[in-house]
Amino acid sequence: MKKIANYLIAMALMAFTFTSCEDVPNPFGQILPPGSGEDVETFEPAGTGTQADPFNVQGVLDYVTGLGADVQSDKEVFIKGYITTIKEQFSAQYGNAQFTISDSKEGGNTFTFYRGLYLGNKKWVDGDATVNEGDEVIICGKVVNYKGTTPETVQNAAYVYSINGKTEGGGGDTPTPTGDYGTKEAPLTVAKALEIINGLEDNGTVSPAFVKGKISKIQSFNDKYKSITYYISDDGTENNSLQVYSGKGLDGTDFAAQTDLETGWTVVVTGELKKYVNANTGAVTLEINQSSQIVSIDKTTGGGGDTPSSDLGTKDAPITVAKALEAINAMDDSGETETEAFVKGKISKVQSFNDKYKSITYYISDDGTENKELQIYSGKNIGGADFTAATDLTAGDEVIVKGKLKKFMKNGEAIPEMNQPNEIISITKASGSGSDTGATSLDVDFKTNGQGEWVLANVKALPEGLDYVWAYDSKYGMKASAYVGGKRYETDNWLVSPTINLANGGTMTFKQALNYATSEYVKIMYTTTNGSGDVKSDEWKEASVDKWPEGNSWNFIESKATLPAGTVRVAFRYTSDSSKAATWEIESLSIK
Repeated sequence: MKKIANYLIAMALMAFTFTSCEDVPNPFGQILPPGSGEDVETFEPAGTGTQADPFNVQGVLDYVTGLGADVQSDKEVFIKGYITTIKEQFSAQYGNAQFTISDSKEGGNTFTFYRGLYLGNKKWVDGDATVNEGDEVIICGKVVNYKGTTPETVQNAAYVYSINGKTEGGGGDTPTPTGDYGTKEAPLTVAKALEIINGLEDNGTVSPAFVKGKISKIQSFNDKYKSITYYISDDGTENNSLQVYSGKGLDGTDFAAQTDLETGWTVVVTGELKKYVNANTGAVTLEINQSSQIVSIDKTTGGGGDTPSSDLGTKDAPITVAKALEAINAMDDSGETETEAFVKGKISKVQSFNDKYKSITYYISDDGTENKELQIYSGKNIGGADFTAATDLTAGDEVIVKGKLKKFMKNGEAIPEMNQPNEIISITKASGSGSDTGATSLDVDFKTNGQGEWVLANVKALPEGLDYVWAYDSKYGMKASAYVGGKRYETDNWLVSPTINLANGGTMTFKQALNYATSEYVKIMYTTTNGSGDVKSDEWKEASVDKWPEGNSWNFIESKATLPAGTVRVAFRYTSDSSKAATWEIESLSIK
């Protein structure tokens, strides 16, 4: 059981006001060590929690206390302080470490770095430089006031950004004046930023920098960190572009989806410039490193600024997805159309099946890709009929959908959607979709291509407090976990393949990693008779797997499962309960 820090939270009225543009609560007091009548050095809260202006320890204590007991922050913050107590130098098993920091080397107010990662947001391994009491560090991550008594970083959601001024690439020994890297009011051009990065050593960094450019390409959305990797250039083309790796939204807020950004928009981004060199391939990427944020955004070019038409279409003349997104972008936050819209598009992704309401949440776009999508939330079938499983819909199906358009707000970010209730008016199945795709083999790279045509299905309805189990992660592939906010939930959630025709049977070879539980909680399932993919059917059988991960590390291994002859669907079945909730990651697979 986690140890509760032996400190009490002393509530004191303070006439201090943050000048940050971020939505940070007013101070709530200082954390003092136990004892009565003892003089203790106190500190004024400082900082805004950004990379350029980290919280001091008192600043983050006030911030996290204002969140309430066991409420995690919705964004990562930066915190600066001195290491006062090292609880665990690093865990060889889990690759993380624990220590406390204060505003003084002598202690006083205390914040816990709880099971966090090393420089560069990587696991601690043998050979890493150790930390010592008295070291000045900047840490970055999400924070929580655990049980209302222990302010700390969220487990495995924080990392050491710098130690005594040195970052992952060794930068920080001889800092250059901030003005050399631009300001919010006078940012660098992309060309200038590229020039600076090219002059760095391999994996070298400089910060903080401010860079202005037009979004030339939107690469991917990271659901775990609610961030987007995208590119900017001076002219909006993909020539001489700078990668913004795993970047955050305006003033550090989370993104909700890849569609939150559009090519052509002009942004000013602040963060760390880095010359990233891949240790395995030697490939060089010129980038603004993770944990950057947008400080200003101009949507007048490339969408978002035009006045939409009031015409929301008809059954016979539906509007495009682009037109629907235009109408939603012009709404006030949480706005909704008074009348129903008719929207035509191709299904780009089937997200989940709600067993309680017999509905499917899916996405449509004009071209069937995951760019510029409209979420169809908890949708019904033709005429409002129930769905039976997530496999009732397939990526590539063309639909006309009827419902009210809404700008749904989540954690301050807008999600364009068609709200419930909604229903399909007409559907044209994609070529090759349905009970038999005609494929005789299957090669899937989840890490690169995302979920694709695989669908999610629940044997048990998701419990309250859990929005999903399986999700795409650009670093690891498809990832399943039912551990949220310190709680383990009971689930039975499947990731189901399209059909494959195996005349003589076949073998599925897949790369997987498993942690926090053994293989009894995860299974490979198959069926040769259930073309619909209904996971509640008793026609599913468990496949024999040659080897499983030990369940106590993040190491990927290659495993094989034997499949029978016939028209086959396979599924990764994830289960959990109140005692065990594993993290299961599937990077890629091949069926032949």
